[in-house]
Amino acid sequence: TEAQVRAELSLLEDQVTVSSNTEVKRSTVTINDNLQDSL
Repeated sequence: TEAQVRAELSLLEDQVTVSSNTEVKRSTVTINDNLQDSL
């Protein structure tokens, strides 16, 4: 049904948001490490 499809879509969107936030955190950590190395 349409409701099921919408529920699945919102679940997928949540997963995408979580994974992109994780990527951002990872790259931020990498940048911080690089900054500390260069100091």
